[in-house]
Amino acid sequence: RSLMSSSVPLPLTRSASLPVFELREEDWRSLGLALGGAVASCLVVSGAYGLYWWWNYKELFLLHDYTEAMALRKHTASEKLRVRVLDLDGSVPKQTQLLARYAPAVYDLRSWGAALRIDTSFRLFWKYERELSTQFGCVVDDADGDSRPLVTFYGSNDYHHLALPLIRRFRQPFNLVLFDNHPDWFMRYAGLHCGTWFTQAASLPTVQQAFHFGGASNEFNDIDAYHPVELLRSGKIVSFATMDVWTGPQWDGVQQQTLRRKWFYPITEERLRQLLDPYRAVLARYPLYITYDKDVMHRTDNMQNWNSGKMSRAESLLIVRLLLEYSNNNLLAVDVCGDFSPVKVHGLYRHWLHKTQHHHLENDIDPDAALPNNQLSNLE
Repeated sequence: RSLMSSSVPLPLTRSASLPVFELREEDWRSLGLALGGAVASCLVVSGAYGLYWWWNYKELFLLHDYTEAMALRKHTASEKLRVRVLDLDGSVPKQTQLLARYAPAVYDLRSWGAALRIDTSFRLFWKYERELSTQFGCVVDDADGDSRPLVTFYGSNDYHHLALPLIRRFRQPFNLVLFDNHPDWFMRYAGLHCGTWFTQAASLPTVQQAFHFGGASNEFNDIDAYHPVELLRSGKIVSFATMDVWTGPQWDGVQQQTLRRKWFYPITEERLRQLLDPYRAVLARYPLYITYDKDVMHRTDNMQNWNSGKMSRAESLLIVRLLLEYSNNNLLAVDVCGDFSPVKVHGLYRHWLHKTQHHHLENDIDPDAALPNNQLSNLE
């Protein structure tokens, strides 16, 4: 401190002058070439990624032409169902009461399960879609003359993105209803993930109106770049959260209404009619396709691989009943996932997704303990 306050200059052990760096012309040229190369590389990579994205997503929206032979069909509650099981993880074939009641066709897809679980590439997605057509013996599900609603069970909700090839198998116009605790509509993902497929489904030319029921996950508040903002603001996707009002710029200009008036109130028929009345015309005009992820329900109502929602089983069934009423019982198809099964995946990336996105409490479950719970929710 005394030295700093002294007027005597401090001795310098090194030269006080700093070296001056000068770039020669060839240095500037080399630097320019390096920067230009880096920019060109970025443009090439981003262009290739954009082309990959555009080409694969474009293919998702190409469907066979709808023909007059595929006319809208009315269904009554007394008609039987066509039921099938896509056995990807072994969870549904163990449900003996379900099999005894409906005698479903069971398709063995266990060899695909680990490679498709949680995430898949577009290349594998197309191969799987072709495999379904091979096993089913047809490429569409609404041109065979069978007027019964089609119900598909396919195990864990780690496979919910595999609802997309099922939805693409219908060529007539219909309304699409999703029950899910999570958005499942995240965008800008290089492939298909169980949380990224709904935007593509809602954008299909066959889908006239899309509804999302039961959202309760904080993912709805994620940054707006991940959300289908245009579809939400245009009203093509209508979202009814269980009881939360979401925040963020993606929700600007989007009318939000919750299924519960207050968090402590149950979902009532009066409230549902108030929410559905504005859509009465479109619901009555087109048949209904329901894709149901059982994580929309409380954990006590269904045990599955993801964090659970805030809706009771009785509340979700009330919504289904009213949707059928508004659609004049014109039910096209239902697909159901959300049965617990131990996670088995292929590839380091899927292992990483499992470790980072699954909560260990949701997956530290005895499969035999989950079986009665899963079977009851499927039967109901």
